[in-house]
Parts: sequence; C-alpha cells; structure tokens
Amino acid sequence: MKRFHPSPKKKWVQAACILLFFAIVIFALPIPMDATLSYTSFFFLALVVLASAMLETARMLLITYTMSDDAITMEKTFLSSFKHTIPFKSIDNIFTKASAVDRLLSLADVYIDTPGGFGFEMVMHDIPQEVADELLAAVKKVKGSG
Repeated sequence: MKRFHPSPKKKWVQAACILLFFAIVIFALPIPMDATLSYTSFFFLALVVLASAMLETARMLLITYTMSDDAITMEKTFLSSFKHTIPFKSIDNIFTKASAVDRLLSLADVYIDTPGGFGFEMVMHDIPQEVADELLAAVKKVKGSG
C-alpha cells in the first residue's frame, strides 16, 4: 500500500516567478515612484503571494491518495471527510497529462475514467511522475490478468 499527496512544487515555482517579475518591474524599470512606496508595495505583494502558496500547500496536504494492489483511494479531510475508492478492475480508461512545467518538475495529472459516468471519475493533479507511472502499471497489470 502506497500513500502520497499532490506535490506543491508547481505552486512555489509560480510564486517565485510572480515575485521575480514584480521585483523587476518595481525595482529595475525606470518608473518614477517613491522608494518607500515601491518597497512597501513589493512587501505586501510578496506577503500575499507567499500566503497564497502556503494555503495551497496546506490544501494539498489535506488530500491523501492510497494505492493498494487492487484499488486507488482518494481521501479529503478537513472539517468533514470524503473518501472515494475505485477498484482497478472498474477502470475503463486511465491516462496522464503533463505540461512543460510539469515535466521539468517531474509531475503529472492522472485522469481516471470508469464506464457509465460523465467525465472523469477521479482527477489527480500534480502527482509525482514516478507514482503516476506505478499507477498506470498497476492498472495495466490488473486489467491484463483479468
């Protein structure tokens, strides 16, 4: 049984890029602005961006995926608990999707589809690529032997 969480790496890279962009705009470009105003505005922007990344990290840690030999389970907890289990035998289609940034950070989104439903039964965002590969192999193994 393997337990894992979504990775917050992409959110922190996005936060760093936003801060770098605004640091260049505020400090490097010759925009007439009071120095105190520029430092204050950058400080508050940094505070908001970093707080947002921290909240997103906390939200991701509340989601736990458990991969057993025959099923994948998603559990979300905070004030109430939500648990969703999909047996590998009932998976109709499974695939991964990764953007260029995801590939650089070794992340992937996993889409799981079961028969009879509209859309995807489970979507797992920002999963480590090696875990996504293990999940695909486990589903293929169960579907191939069944």
